[in-house]
Amino acid sequence: TLQGSSNQTLEDESSVRYDNLNDIFKNIEPVPADKKLTQSLSNQEIQKEPHGKKIHYPELNKVDKAKSLEPTIKHPNWKIFSRPGSSKTDLLDEGFHLDHHAKLETGLVNLGNSCYLNTIVQCLISYGNLTDVIIYKNSTMKKLINYNSKFGSKGEVVNKYIELLEMIYKQTKMNSLKKHGKPISPMNFKISCGLKNECFNNFKQQDGQEFLQFLLDILHEDLNNYDPSLKPLPELTEKQEEQRERLPMRLAAAIEWENFFAYNLSIIAKNFMGQYASRLQCLVCNRTSTTYQTFSLLSLPIPALNKGSKDNVSIYDCLLNFLKLENLKPSDYWKCSHCKKHQPSTKKIIITRFPRNLIIHFKRFDNNLRKTNVLVTYPSKLDLNYFYYDNDKNNYQVDEWPEDLPNRDKELMFQTDKAFQYELKAVAKHQGTLTGGHYTSIVKKNDGNWKLFDDEKIKKVSGENGYINKDAYILFYSLMINE
Repeated sequence: TLQGSSNQTLEDESSVRYDNLNDIFKNIEPVPADKKLTQSLSNQEIQKEPHGKKIHYPELNKVDKAKSLEPTIKHPNWKIFSRPGSSKTDLLDEGFHLDHHAKLETGLVNLGNSCYLNTIVQCLISYGNLTDVIIYKNSTMKKLINYNSKFGSKGEVVNKYIELLEMIYKQTKMNSLKKHGKPISPMNFKISCGLKNECFNNFKQQDGQEFLQFLLDILHEDLNNYDPSLKPLPELTEKQEEQRERLPMRLAAAIEWENFFAYNLSIIAKNFMGQYASRLQCLVCNRTSTTYQTFSLLSLPIPALNKGSKDNVSIYDCLLNFLKLENLKPSDYWKCSHCKKHQPSTKKIIITRFPRNLIIHFKRFDNNLRKTNVLVTYPSKLDLNYFYYDNDKNNYQVDEWPEDLPNRDKELMFQTDKAFQYELKAVAKHQGTLTGGHYTSIVKKNDGNWKLFDDEKIKKVSGENGYINKDAYILFYSLMINE
């Protein structure tokens, strides 16, 4: 059994019933036909076309219109794909969507090339639905620690992270009484990370993105409150895979998410993890094959600059580049399950679930560790409605949502004024090279001001757009939830 299990009686999310899927579209703002998104959205402009008044949803690439997606046949029994039953209740529903923004504003001591760790901690602090739970729901949080997880740190990392945040919180309150604040040493936290991953068991330069991924993974495992009595899900048979392929993607994605969430019940999974579909399509017979992948950090390649056009790209350019239809090289052709041989094929990434906390990493280093310093512009308010696959309503419509399948996107939309609008919380910057660089962070604090955290030093960032920086490496966005 898990340590610190609770006897509280809470309503399991799987018991919620949804009768009308059309409600989900009430909160998605359609795109007027007399407007179209530019391929380069560096200035977040929408170009107007003189004619056309009809309202429609933006079309996606041709691969998304594969015949296997069209709901022209009756759905097979979706329950063959569903998660196994569990008696475990979801403790994360106990008012954990806090956003009190606990005031944590204290510098961290550089222990020797540990600026990557200090930067990631300062950025993660900006997420109220994690930090506020640690500060204000401390005893409940500690009950969720899974000391028996085979993949965690036996609670060592999460306990040291909680301890570090408590120290920062207390020191911040003390600093408010003094003119000059005292920085906190994250030594115990760093040691706990090094004991779990030897990459961080030294005082060498490390990649901030790799440390962030490690930390989210280990916090998830340390807080994973799933039911250990659940048996592993068997792999789908070839026939079941074909059945799943004929389901509308929205339904198949929801089923795969429930399968994932049954074994990954943590505050990290609930707030930081999203999902995308990777779809292969044979260009000879049009057969498709789709896999569903969860992510807690979205790594976006930076597209090449067009000569003579501009000296920067936008985050929208990066997203369009990441989601574009890819014609595979002959050496990468997919072996079509219908043709029984490698055929000319395409690959397409489709985001099927946006997380509450969206972390975007710009892939500035190539395989030879060479860095690109191209300026990537990004807004303080990021609108991702255009990139949500369900905007193409005609091709992902589910005629009748299974009443015992949770509709988590719908739950999320009811908490927002406009679905999938994000607010920038923090920026992790990287200057220099991978082996000789320095990390700092720009974080939005309680008073609405942006502050630069450079290890022990803290200073206010000047300028209305001071959060935009050419050294931006990782962006920390939060879904704009109604209070």
